[in-house]
Formats: sequence, structure tokens, C-alpha cells
Amino acid sequence: MLQFIPQNLDLDQVLLDHPPCFKCEKDYLIHILHLLTEIPANNKDLLENDYVPLYSVILQSRIRNYRECLNYLIERNIIQTDNHYIVNEVSRGYKFSPLYQTPCRETSIEKYTLIKGIREHQWHQNRPAEQKHHVLRQFFNEKLLIDHAGAIAFLQQSYQTNTENNVKNAIGKYNSGILQVARFRDQNFFFHVDGTVNRLHSNLTTCASGLRNFLTYEGHALVSVDLRNSQPYLSLQLFTPEFWADSLSTTNVSNPFTLFNISPQYYSKIVSTKSNNIMLVNTLFSKDSTGFADVKTFREKVLAGTLYEYIAEELTNRHVAVFKTRNQLKAMIFMVMFSVNRFIGQKDAEPKRIFRELFPNVYSVFKAIKRHGSNNLPIILQRMESRLMLDCVARRILKEKPGMPIYTIHDSIVCPEGQQGYVAHVIHDECSKHLRVQPNLHYEFWRPRTEVQVQQEEHTVHAA
Repeated sequence: MLQFIPQNLDLDQVLLDHPPCFKCEKDYLIHILHLLTEIPANNKDLLENDYVPLYSVILQSRIRNYRECLNYLIERNIIQTDNHYIVNEVSRGYKFSPLYQTPCRETSIEKYTLIKGIREHQWHQNRPAEQKHHVLRQFFNEKLLIDHAGAIAFLQQSYQTNTENNVKNAIGKYNSGILQVARFRDQNFFFHVDGTVNRLHSNLTTCASGLRNFLTYEGHALVSVDLRNSQPYLSLQLFTPEFWADSLSTTNVSNPFTLFNISPQYYSKIVSTKSNNIMLVNTLFSKDSTGFADVKTFREKVLAGTLYEYIAEELTNRHVAVFKTRNQLKAMIFMVMFSVNRFIGQKDAEPKRIFRELFPNVYSVFKAIKRHGSNNLPIILQRMESRLMLDCVARRILKEKPGMPIYTIHDSIVCPEGQQGYVAHVIHDECSKHLRVQPNLHYEFWRPRTEVQVQQEEHTVHAA
């Protein structure tokens, strides 16, 4: 089984020079080291952190004496730990010591019981999604290919650029990309659903966006049809009385996008809770919330695809540092919408305070939803997203054109070039039918680009 460890690490020599005082299998050490690259490759957010959390339950199921193995690697100064641990909440984090923060290399493990444990975990993780979305799973096959040489050259160029620009964890981003490319090369696909928000995760969702340009299906280029500004767009449903319909409402029965139908658990948690903060939501929706001027403005900017630019202009007018790239603006909006309510008093929360000033009633609704759990709002919106893209859009496409390969990447549908017009039509139609508002869509053609071209595109602020 293929694994990745630091290029300059000679484990055989380490074990020879420093024999462990416990029964130690080299394959166990290799796998632990491999996880420091694999886990961030599966979760992009971790690439912004110094330390990688290693979950003791999973390690224990594969390596009984994993603690001794970890301690040995720390004693040999191969890895370091933050020693930050909270029972049932936070796992200890680990990272390579500075000496071994190098490009990775391929190696392999042969320990039967270890490989069996890894594959059993993968099977249990993938099985529910493969059963529920088996029609989507069929397109992860030998026809989905990556230009290996081109992708590696792109990663090397990106690594050089990131290093020169002092981008945080440049080596971690590079090694994660190397692992992702190898998975496509070897047809090593994973496919599972997040039980909390019902998002479908695959090699494509975790893959660095620049690497997707080197993928083809049966020799055909691919196109991603993106639902722009998806989280603010979906949040418009929060300002319609129908969304909050109770379980006995006739509207609720026919509309799959009410809170009760999306998640009875969160309906009970947010609407049924007798709290002054939650009553604010009920009060707002007992009226015609679209009558509030700030809600109208918010809706208009979202539907016009100019919300990011509007807020950026307001920040400029108030002499607040402007976010110049689309990704920076997107991250800022996510901070405004999804950060905990108490964050608004922090120094870095000026954009959040300006958002509250611009959209007081919109902010009040977001705040009320998060009052009994800061994750409530993102969970609700992501459940709406997965229902729209998986249960409505993808299901319809697969029914109407069963032979056409498609992939989902959360808020987008990927299809062969030439089919993007049809896919866009279906997304428009399903949004109109269920959400009653037209979306803004964007075509992203997956074609090889140099790092310079990627940087130029990144610094262009698109309407979202």
C-alpha cells in the first residue's frame, strides 16, 4: 500500500542507530508519518494550520501501541506535538520537525493487519455514500484520468512561488497535492458523505483547484458549473415565511426546502426553543420580512451577484483594509456569517460590525440562529446546498441523461465540455422551482494553466 514520508528521512538508518525499546514495526511508523500528509490532503482547512490532529480511536484500531510509536518519533525529533488535548473535543496535533519539512516521497507498507485495518476503515466510510449515490460513484473509474507530468510540474511551480512569497505551510500544500495526484494516477478513489451536512466528499472535492485543470474524462475536457455566492444565495430562504413553516403546514409538505424538512432536529432546536433570541426570528417572520429595507438590499445585491463588491466598497469608504481577491472576499463573508456571535467585539471583526450596520435585520436573524450553536447557520445552509445539488439537480441530470458523466463539488456540477449549457439550464430550473429565485452561475473550464495564470485569475474579483 502506497504511503508518503519526508524525502530525506531514512527510517531504516534511524531504527538501526536508535533501536526502539518496544516491539516496533517500521510500517507502523511509516503510516503515522503518512497521516501527517494524508489528513490535510483530505481537509483543506488543515493546510492553514501548523499541526495535524491524529485521532486516537482510529490509530488504536490500526496500531495497538501507537502511543509508543508516536513517542519514539518525537524522541528522535522526527515529529513534534502541540500537546493540546481536550477529551472528546480536541485531538493532539503533530507536525514534522523543521529538518523533515521537505517534499515527500513514495514508499510502501506490507504489514497485512495494518493494511486490513486501513481498508476496513475506508470501506465503512465509503459504503453508505456508495449505496446512496451509486449512480454518481460509477463515474469514478478508469476513464477519469490526470495528466500526471503536467500536474507535477504545476505543483513544483506553485511550491516555488509560494515559498518565494512566504505563503504559510507551502510544503504542506505541495505534499498534499502530490498525494492527490497519485490517487488519480492510481485510480485510488474515495467517496463518502458527511453525516452532519450531507455533503458528498470525493477526490474532486478535496483536490486543489489548480490540479483539476489536468483532469479529463474519456479524453474530454471538463467544465464546472458553479452556483456563485452560494451561501448568501441560499440564506435568502431564511427571509421567507415558508422556510419556517411548521410540520403540519401544507406548505411544509410540498416544499423540501423548509427548515423542518431539511432537519427536524434543527427546526426543534431553533424554532421550538422558548428563548427571547429565538423569538426574534419568529417575530421577524410573523411579518413580511421582505418589507425590511436592509433585507431588500441584501436580497438585491445577492441576486445581482454584487454583494461582495458592495461590501468591499463600504469597507473602502470606512477606510478598512480592502480584500482584493475573490477568495479573500469570500472568506470575509464567511467570517461575517459564520463566526460566533461574541466575535463581533474583537479587533479583527470590523467587517462583521460594518455588515451589522448595513444589514441590521439580516444580521439579527443570523445571530438568533447561531445563539444556541455557532454551527447552526452553516449546517442549515450546507444541508440546503446538498439537497439542491445532490437530490434535485444531479438526480434530474442522471435521470434525463444517464450516460453523461457528472461530478458534484458541493455547490457545483462538473460535466464534459459541451454539456455546460444543459447543466446550467437544470440548475436554473431547479432553483426556480424550489427556491423561487434565479441563481448566478459561472463556468470554469478545466484546462491546464500555469501558476502565473492561476494567480492572475485569483486576483480578478468575479461577481459571485
